[in-house]
Amino acid sequence: MDMKALTFRPSLSQPYSDVDHSRATLKTMYNLWQEGIYCDITVIVEGQSLKTHKLVLSSLSEYFKTYLQRDAKDKAEVELDNTDFESLQSLIHYAYTGEVTITDRNVQNLFIFADYTQVLFVREACEKFMIQNVEKENCSAILQFADCYSMNELKKACLPVVGRNLKYVSQLDGFADIPYTILLDILRDDHLVVFHNKLPMCHSENELAIFKAALQYISGQRDSKPNREESHELVKASRLSEDDVSPELLLELAEPHKLLLPEDYNPMAIASTARGRSRTDICSHIISDHRAFAAGGEVNVVVRQFDGKGMNEHYDTRRLSKISVVTRDWDDWKIVGGLHVYDGKWNFNGLRESEGCSCNIAELESSEVIVKVTVRYGWVINCISFTTSSGRCIGPFGGDQGGVVVEAEPPSGRTGFLHSFSGAEVDSQGGLAITNLKTNWTLFDQN
Repeated sequence: MDMKALTFRPSLSQPYSDVDHSRATLKTMYNLWQEGIYCDITVIVEGQSLKTHKLVLSSLSEYFKTYLQRDAKDKAEVELDNTDFESLQSLIHYAYTGEVTITDRNVQNLFIFADYTQVLFVREACEKFMIQNVEKENCSAILQFADCYSMNELKKACLPVVGRNLKYVSQLDGFADIPYTILLDILRDDHLVVFHNKLPMCHSENELAIFKAALQYISGQRDSKPNREESHELVKASRLSEDDVSPELLLELAEPHKLLLPEDYNPMAIASTARGRSRTDICSHIISDHRAFAAGGEVNVVVRQFDGKGMNEHYDTRRLSKISVVTRDWDDWKIVGGLHVYDGKWNFNGLRESEGCSCNIAELESSEVIVKVTVRYGWVINCISFTTSSGRCIGPFGGDQGGVVVEAEPPSGRTGFLHSFSGAEVDSQGGLAITNLKTNWTLFDQN
């Protein structure tokens, strides 16, 4: 039977795609490679050989395409001397499968080979792997590597880890290998807050750690020492003032390095507008407890609302270091009439010391922070006590009669400590008392 020709509208066309075809082709090429079929070139690295297909190898990057056209044309065997055999295997396996396995052992060499041969996906995958695995033990070495290969995202990931762990990192061998200009930027950063035992240092300890790290870097240079001007810039990055540490201590610390510092070096005569100024940790957050203690009951005349959190959003190295609790009589009970905190300056809330009152000042050690507040309250705050990070209990201050007892702490699973208080001063029975008390906490993201 004769078949009539089919007719359609003129110029009618419709493209169709077999979405599985390219995947199937790649799988077929992979199977051929595994079986050694149609392989037309052998690549030799470190005395070991690997057979592959020129077509697949040239598809990896412009580098391999050009290399095979120019240097390996009509050759059945080539030798590469700019990589190791494991990296070659990984790259060719990626060429056939689109997959690459990156480990702590192969990432550096694989990155170098992928960078050299312009295999961008593998290069970027190696960088992502390193970004995800930056730790205090390896951050200085990775930072140097990132700078060498202009990996800005990796460098960005390393900088806060070096800064936050500066006390630890500065003792490692690789610390002295960090490029000078990068370290200087780290030490000058307004947000450089050094941690020790998972807690941020207070201002004086923070700046002293920075000063010591600068000296450690200067002394650790092997190939080329910083000149005197460069060394001076490093130690100037510390914002120590006479209120923080004695000049004698700084001179004593600098003595072993005096040949690398200006002859007239005076640690307390550094012309720096940053001297004495605190720093903030932008990975921290200050939040208020959702609960308010002594929030109901007797109606009292509110004299003043106070908010210790204020406009602060991040941890400041001029942190809470003293608390003053003023207690007074209230009927036959003792209550808290004033609650004052010191963070470089006094913030007064409620009753100040006066006749008939008791003033109790608690001073924290430089490495201490308050991690728990225990409050007894009814209509007003009856009693308060504090627990520090060292396990020390401060208080109780006030009376032990009536009300309920509650504990306020940082949210579960978060690293943090007391920042300040918010609440209200009220006039109750002839004097000031505290109501609507809230605790404000400084919380930290973990690096």
